[in-house]
Amino acid sequence: MSRLARPLHPLALSVAMAFAAVPLLAVQNAFAEESTVRGFSIPSGDLSQALNSLAEQAGLVLAFDASLTRGKRSNGVSGRYDTEVALNQVLAGSGLQA
Repeated sequence: MSRLARPLHPLALSVAMAFAAVPLLAVQNAFAEESTVRGFSIPSGDLSQALNSLAEQAGLVLAFDASLTRGKRSNGVSGRYDTEVALNQVLAGSGLQA
């Protein structure tokens, strides 16, 4: 019985591609840092700006289709979190998911 795979949502695909580079960064920083937890200070506001701030603060390249975030807002995130947890908090309530 074959099962058709569901195509990835464009934002999910972009986020997955961005996180694909994380292991490379983790190897590079393995001796400098034991945890992927970092400090985030992203105010509430436009979702696109929040995602760009998250990428900058996490040291990631994050690509996404701006039409998916147009008109959407984020509650932001402040504190020390794993990058994936911070991303989920930035997306919370937007109807989008990583």
